[in-house]
Amino acid sequence: MAILYYVDFSTADKEEILNQYADKVDSERLSKITRTRDITARVRSLLAGYLLQRAVGGEDVLDLQYVYKNQGKPYLKDYKNLYFNLSHSGTVVACLVSGQEVGLDVQQYVTVKEGLAKRFFTKEECEMLESVEGHTQYEQLFFELWSIKESYIKYTGQGMKQGIDTFTIDKEKEQIKDHDETVSYQVIKIDKLPEYAISACMKQKEAIEIVEVCL
Repeated sequence: MAILYYVDFSTADKEEILNQYADKVDSERLSKITRTRDITARVRSLLAGYLLQRAVGGEDVLDLQYVYKNQGKPYLKDYKNLYFNLSHSGTVVACLVSGQEVGLDVQQYVTVKEGLAKRFFTKEECEMLESVEGHTQYEQLFFELWSIKESYIKYTGQGMKQGIDTFTIDKEKEQIKDHDETVSYQVIKIDKLPEYAISACMKQKEAIEIVEVCL
């Protein structure tokens, strides 16, 4: 079973988060945070590290060591059978852990610029969007598709270098087809986060337990 940890800091004081959780992440992440100027970006990075700590060590604070592969995708040096992926958008930060390779993406619904879908989506995906009635439904489907695609390129470790129009989403089978590879994806619905699209990719589909972390 995979586990998704998430936190929404929309009602929290950012300075208080930075003060209270700085000693709850590993030294490498803390160093990265101190080099970040934007306070929202600092909070997101800090909470991402904190969620990873919760996933690996529970209440214990571990000085996690990382190794980087696949265009810089991080893995835990001392936990070779534990895979993770982090994502954030708006005021939501999430961490997915599993015993298999995973990709995770969170997207907050915002206004979609005209023509954006044709730049990044396949012909089939654009047709899927064009069949939707209503502006709200269009935006929701757009960001659902976008989060699925982002979760896949994070799964592969290639990032935007891979191009999100180079593979196709099969909504009926909940799979992504990329040349000879087929990967499962899941759209994760969280009632407390109605304004967000969340998706996860993994080779073999497995149940995902959702854990809300309160600040």
